[in-house]
Amino acid sequence: MQQLFSYFFQLCLLRADPAQTPHSIVVLSATVTLHAMVNAVAYITPPYLELRLFVPEFMLGLLLQAGLIAGLLYYRGVPERLIQTMTALLATSAIVNALFLPFAILSSQLTADDSENGLRYVFEFLTWFTFVWWVAVTAYILQRAANIHFRMGACLAVFIQLIYLIFLVALRSPA
Repeated sequence: MQQLFSYFFQLCLLRADPAQTPHSIVVLSATVTLHAMVNAVAYITPPYLELRLFVPEFMLGLLLQAGLIAGLLYYRGVPERLIQTMTALLATSAIVNALFLPFAILSSQLTADDSENGLRYVFEFLTWFTFVWWVAVTAYILQRAANIHFRMGACLAVFIQLIYLIFLVALRSPA
């Protein structure tokens, strides 16, 4: 287990090859569980505190990402890489989110005085840094898995996130 975590952390640093990700439903299931646990913690921390929306939003994100990645891999002629690609994407996302989570929790505790002394800007910078890091890791994985250019992988990562946010707005809108 420690070797697997070390591998995924190296993948977050763009030092490992996504092709080395285990091709295993068991590892994918464990990764989905880990990803869900990290996201659940994020949902129960201020300012979110809406655990009732966690399951539908998590499933929406998971299905949307899996569907778009499956379509990309099918289009590129490598659909057999889906399990490895999803495992790598979910594991690295869980690690990046888990590393950022303490900063998100601290950011939610800031007061007006903290905004004046610049502490809020530090947390906003960390938020953007984490997003750019996630995009870079996702682009790297997609580049290797689907044989596409890194920039195309970055665009796809942002596109997937935007589509997810559009669906979230629709899901949270009153009927």
